[in-house]
Amino acid sequence: MNRLASTLTDSEAEDLSRLEKDVRRNLQSFLVAGRALLEIRERKLFRETHDSFEDYAAERFGISESHANRLIAAAEVVENVSTPAGCPVENERQARELSQFTPEFQQKVVAELKGPVSAPVISEAALDLGKKMFAELKPQDKAAIAKASAKKLTSQARAVNRKMLINNLIQSIEKIKKRSRRLGSQDLIDNLDMAITVLRSL
Repeated sequence: MNRLASTLTDSEAEDLSRLEKDVRRNLQSFLVAGRALLEIRERKLFRETHDSFEDYAAERFGISESHANRLIAAAEVVENVSTPAGCPVENERQARELSQFTPEFQQKVVAELKGPVSAPVISEAALDLGKKMFAELKPQDKAAIAKASAKKLTSQARAVNRKMLINNLIQSIEKIKKRSRRLGSQDLIDNLDMAITVLRSL
């Protein structure tokens, strides 16, 4: 993979200046800001002054990386669902409802929209469409989806239980440490600290 030079070319510097103006002028207009941030991130136009897009977004515009990525995702949704007749998505919140889905499903949801559009309307349309698509599946496909969902939930539950167990162990060891301090047992305290470090790394 080719590595970009940290110094921007004159053309890149001009593009960066133009894009930054777009972001500053349009932070409340998610579409323009999102498009500009996307181009800055993809072309790594921040590389001359910052090591990461996260640091760049925070210092340059006072926004977190997650907010910058939400603006980008919202702009990508609008690009995806727009047609020659226009785009039903009017604001970032509506776009955010669609951004959690695949581009193909986004387009199908938008095709189902009738009347005034809002984030709750989009959410309801997506749910109804999902139910409709599930109902049309073959029985074996439904069973496979149900099995995969159950497996995922079981895996998540195990991860949660494992984390809870580790936290409980750490809390118990911390209590033993307090008692050990009163007894002046430094060797035991050192060993307990080592055990806590290992548990936290799991």
